[in-house]
Amino acid sequence: MAGAVVALVGVGVAACAGAAQKPGTPPFRAAFALPFDAYRLNDEDLVTVTAARTRLRRECMAKKGFVWTGKQSAADAHPLLSKNARRYGLADSEAARRYGYHVPDTPQEAQAQAEEAAWAGRASKAEQSALLGPGGCVDQADSALWKGVRDRDSAWLVDLEYAAVDQSAADPAVVIATRAWSDCMRDNGFDYQTPQAAVEDRRWNLNVPKVSPAERAVAAADVRCKQKTDLVTTRAAAEWRIQTKMIEQHAKRFEALRKANQSYLGNARHTLDRRADSEAR
Repeated sequence: MAGAVVALVGVGVAACAGAAQKPGTPPFRAAFALPFDAYRLNDEDLVTVTAARTRLRRECMAKKGFVWTGKQSAADAHPLLSKNARRYGLADSEAARRYGYHVPDTPQEAQAQAEEAAWAGRASKAEQSALLGPGGCVDQADSALWKGVRDRDSAWLVDLEYAAVDQSAADPAVVIATRAWSDCMRDNGFDYQTPQAAVEDRRWNLNVPKVSPAERAVAAADVRCKQKTDLVTTRAAAEWRIQTKMIEQHAKRFEALRKANQSYLGNARHTLDRRADSEAR
């Protein structure tokens, strides 16, 4: 997905995640900013773009003589996933207690899925072709949002991001903290070498809603051990350094992406403003 420039959160990584909690404090949160975040959509922008895309699809279908009642949801703005909250695995004690490693749909996501399914269930082949076929309303809406946007390909940023994640995992301080996390988990009766191994345990079926007591127990221990070992803080600090260096090395390309993101988001805002002006007349 294309990103949009956003202001970095003006706080140090160490203040954002990993510190041990005192009794009575709010549940541990792992949300924090990283340098690459300035080159992708934030949650508010995702909602704006999603609303614009939905509106463009509906207008396009109306021109074709159809009524599209589906509705999209800004799934990437999920509160349990946004702001790097699970970048290094689960790090929210309340989420661990309630959902284990599962990420439940928000009410907005569930409603959007239900509405899309309801429309698909009653839509004729002609309606589905008008929406989903080559050059259909899905394609037309995307084309409108990307109109005039240069250097829009951000796939290279994804590759850089994977590289940054891998490099941070190999940072000496992170290796030590990960080993300490594994020792902590073993003290709690669970044998995992890395947090990712805990998430990928075959006992958890993350494709179905049911969460087992065993999954909740492991997830809760996982978060406690991350707090105890400052693993999230250590990993985020390492990746911050790596991403900063990458931005310096690819400064022109990042600036081009920033401008492309501004144009993309500008098109979405214009779409919504145009409709608002029309309705006000």
